[in-house]
Amino acid sequence: LDASNSNLGTWSINPDFTLVSSLESTQYGLWVANYGAGLPLHLFGEDEIWSSYSETTLQLNNPVGITIAENNDKWLILDQNGGIAVFNETSGKLRFLDDEIDNGELPNKKVYDIAIDKDGLVWVATERGVAYFSSSYSVENNNAVEAFTPIVDGFALLREERVNTIAIDGGNRKWFGTDNGLWLFDESALNSIYYFNTENSPLLSNNILDITIHGQTGEVFIATENGLVSFRSSSSEGFKTHQNVQIFPNPVTAEYNGLVGILGLSENAIVKITDTRGNLIRQMRANGGTASWDINDYNGRRASSGMYVIYSSSEDGKETFVGKLAIID
Repeated sequence: LDASNSNLGTWSINPDFTLVSSLESTQYGLWVANYGAGLPLHLFGEDEIWSSYSETTLQLNNPVGITIAENNDKWLILDQNGGIAVFNETSGKLRFLDDEIDNGELPNKKVYDIAIDKDGLVWVATERGVAYFSSSYSVENNNAVEAFTPIVDGFALLREERVNTIAIDGGNRKWFGTDNGLWLFDESALNSIYYFNTENSPLLSNNILDITIHGQTGEVFIATENGLVSFRSSSSEGFKTHQNVQIFPNPVTAEYNGLVGILGLSENAIVKITDTRGNLIRQMRANGGTASWDINDYNGRRASSGMYVIYSSSEDGKETFVGKLAIID
């Protein structure tokens, strides 16, 4: 599809090009950001009919990113330090947000990425750190609105970093890609879990361009300026029920010093590990649909050789799973 056979328009600076800067799929069809065109935003519906929104309607022609909230608001990243536009074609909502007081109060109006977490918080990556809006619903046309910045050790989170990309994993944890490496924070973004760079990991470059997470496996794919690497995360998307639960590695040998992964659990399941006599060795909560065990008991001692039973139950106790793990020393 291009300008010759669709509603897509050509670039105003050079009509030889049709620039598609972002795509976002929903149940209603595919949303397309058409950079520099008179019709900068399109919906290619499931019925293969185009709906397009003009530069005059949107008061913009330079969207470079689309993220769609649960209430169908489109959060559009605007080029050239333009901040954010929040648009809803049904309600007529159109709101521009930047670094001004009562109008976003972002750490910086140069925005690189937007991600919405499992609590509906809208996370924004900027030239100087990250911030979040309490929900898409809070951004109404005339209300004063402020982005919140997590404070860690008395300072705004990643305040000196250009944050290029954000990803939310199955445990609602936050992955931030910067010019100086890759960060993983917990659900609240107040506690750092990992910091990876070229000196302490196989990253090909500290300049992180994009992050994508495979929901079912939890594998994190990291695009850098020098190529792509992946990381096996301890989190994945949870299910309403247990789904083809896997325990790996199984058995665990004496040479293995990593984590045991329990994958395919119901969301945020409670996991208990006991010996065959029923003595509780360890208990944990899954990150989304994955739990990880470091093979140690509550006292930090490595579990001895033998067979262990893994019990998992959903938060309401209705969904259960029982599996076995062998440790061979």
